[in-house]
Amino acid sequence: MVKRKVQKRISNWYNRVAPAVLIILLVLLFNIFGLHTVDARVPPKRLNKRKELVMLKALQHLKHKHPNADHVELLAMAGWESEFSPKAKSKGNYGLVQINCTVWKKSLGLNSCAELQDMNTNIDAALIVLGRFRKKYRDCRGDYAYACYNKGQRWRVNRQKCLKRTSMRGACDGPLRYITGVKGYERMLLRNYRSLLVR
Repeated sequence: MVKRKVQKRISNWYNRVAPAVLIILLVLLFNIFGLHTVDARVPPKRLNKRKELVMLKALQHLKHKHPNADHVELLAMAGWESEFSPKAKSKGNYGLVQINCTVWKKSLGLNSCAELQDMNTNIDAALIVLGRFRKKYRDCRGDYAYACYNKGQRWRVNRQKCLKRTSMRGACDGPLRYITGVKGYERMLLRNYRSLLVR
């Protein structure tokens, strides 16, 4: 009888503790291998009507004012940054392509951060920022300009420092995931809107 009670208590304790222990082990494994940092966001298969309308307005502005710019690139960044929300605001970043107002306000000649919530102004600013990164910094050439846009021109140096500080490799790969996200958005846009986007 006593033996049965002890067995029952052990069984109850095991049923309560085992799931928690398993979760802790999984968290440790995910931290060690950096699996926890895989970005769950993926580009949608297609834009909804609201986002499609914003995308078309942005494209119209690009074709009119910046005919030689890479329209697909800019639209993909807008999709990844704000999901085509011209009034988006997050941690000091404003507008369609989420320009960091603290960093860029003075050099862009803006009077206030609110100006960046005008879609056309935001697009013009994003093209200037990307162009400056690519022209001025070797680590910002080509697609790496997206990493610079996301984390600044020292993103590669900062990533190396991060890798030395932590065993969680994925925790340091935000700029690289940003590049992957933008490129994924480009593929989605070309798949669905190629006739509009390709000149």
